[in-house]
Amino acid sequence: MFYPKLSFAIGIYHKVKPGDQISDIVEREFPEEYIYGKVGMLKKILALNPKIKNLNHIYPGQVIILSDENRIDLKEVNSNTNTEKKPDCIARINNTVIVGPKPAEVANIDPAQILAPIPVPAPVPAPVPAPVPAPVPAPAPAPAPAPATYVIPITTKNENSEMGISILLGSKYVSITQTGAIGKAKLGMLYFDNLIIKSDFNYQEWTTWVQFNSYKFQYNSAAGNDQKKMSAFDLGAAYHIFTASLGTEQTPLFKNSTAIVQMSSENLFYLSLGLKKEFVLLSKKPTTFKLSASVRVPVSSVTDNSQVEINSVSGYGVRAQAELNRQLFSNNNYSLYINWISNISQQNITQNVIWNTSSGEVKSVNSDSSTSLGLLLKF
Repeated sequence: MFYPKLSFAIGIYHKVKPGDQISDIVEREFPEEYIYGKVGMLKKILALNPKIKNLNHIYPGQVIILSDENRIDLKEVNSNTNTEKKPDCIARINNTVIVGPKPAEVANIDPAQILAPIPVPAPVPAPVPAPVPAPVPAPAPAPAPAPATYVIPITTKNENSEMGISILLGSKYVSITQTGAIGKAKLGMLYFDNLIIKSDFNYQEWTTWVQFNSYKFQYNSAAGNDQKKMSAFDLGAAYHIFTASLGTEQTPLFKNSTAIVQMSSENLFYLSLGLKKEFVLLSKKPTTFKLSASVRVPVSSVTDNSQVEINSVSGYGVRAQAELNRQLFSNNNYSLYINWISNISQQNITQNVIWNTSSGEVKSVNSDSSTSLGLLLKF
């Protein structure tokens, strides 16, 4: 029997089903292998699937190569005289491509799962000796079948986009130092009502986001303890490790004269450029850790007080953020994560302010740090 002299890459493939997690797939397919570490299966799988950037982000219908270490050379099979070991089918069973003698499992599966049967020619009957002692010529050998090419179709589904919405609540510490023509002010306060609402959209290496956060700023004035709601809005985009955003943030501006403290809410508009990096943590549940840092430049400023006029604003600010996401639940339609975000920032601002009869240069150093915990829904 003749078999084509072809070499097949025989590997283990997995088509993702709803609710699948990569760690469960690896434990099921390779129970005796290490999952994590430099020699773990997760690192090998990432190398076999260069289009997958994050093994925690896999989608139903996506085909993942789990292993390609086994190879069968049909040239060696041709030289084997034991016909019981010669392959008679190529089949996929439980996401494993099999080349070899037809196993018992093949008889019980849908024939459509057999990708390409190798034809087995009918046996040539042995010659019947003639009744006379004259030698009978041997029959001519049967012609070898033409070489055939067997293709194992592997299709992938492009589902690299996702959208997320998160809501978090936490604490925020604010420190403000102000000097200049309208008086001095210095304070530091801790607040426990810092609200963050964030929505982002991811497509391959692109990310866009919208973020809103607010808290109630409290201060002492001539009327006693006053408070005012402060908010911030940020619209940004990122490609690979680079980030850019436009935003506005409300900060307090004080006038302090003859023991009377007045406060105006200042809306500071800024442009921000920075870098980000995402790490996939090796754990039972899909977990990611993100770090980002940016530099802010103020471009303009307005206040909510008609008696206050700001002619120019300059300065800079720096900001760093850490974010941790750990999956709680996942199905075919959405995934739920616990979401933790911490920020630290500082802004140095110089501006020319006219407040009633007082006018001149005002310098402010505003620092804040916050930590918040909430839920993230991805779909």
